[in-house]
Amino acid sequence: MIIIPVQVSKASVVPLAKATSASCGAKAAACADLAKLADKISKEQGCFGTAAGVCLPFGCMEAVIQVAYLSVHLCVLTIRLHGGHHPGGLSVCAPVCVVL
Repeated sequence: MIIIPVQVSKASVVPLAKATSASCGAKAAACADLAKLADKISKEQGCFGTAAGVCLPFGCMEAVIQVAYLSVHLCVLTIRLHGGHHPGGLSVCAPVCVVL
């Protein structure tokens, strides 16, 4: 079976119970199946349970990188526009550079 990944366009998370191979990958989907099985056993026998979890969907990392890139690019353009100095000081750009 061919699974076509569904990509998101912004940073987000998916509850583990809703993770599928198409949205978050095979490992996340397998973890979701294991968590459902553990919860079922816990309800029947009261001996085992799992903590709630979340997954990062396909495209999440790319969306975050794109936002960080655009922020750095904007800082660089602002510095060039102001003759090599950012009007708010270089500390304005520092948080963006830390992300990268």
